[in-house]
Amino acid sequence: MKRLVTAAAAAMAAAAAFADTVTLKGGSVLIGETGAIAGDVIKFKSDDLGELDLKLANIKSIDRAKSHSVQYKDGTTSDRILVVRDGELWSGDARLD
Repeated sequence: MKRLVTAAAAAMAAAAAFADTVTLKGGSVLIGETGAIAGDVIKFKSDDLGELDLKLANIKSIDRAKSHSVQYKDGTTSDRILVVRDGELWSGDARLD
């Protein structure tokens, strides 16, 4: 029984290490997986809440566990670490439109 509890705790810690953390401007914190960003909306999925569309303007910050594949207006793509700072989308020091 003790091994089962230890294994379950290790699995939960590993899952949390790969989860994204979204902090809303109102102070709520969401744990799950961020997805595609289109316009001013980001897709978000969690076990507790299901699939949501979150407006970037309502997001204070996003801590991502992995990079996003970004498609630019000219059709080119690249893998980038994206962050949201006070409702604006950034990659490194560059604000993305």
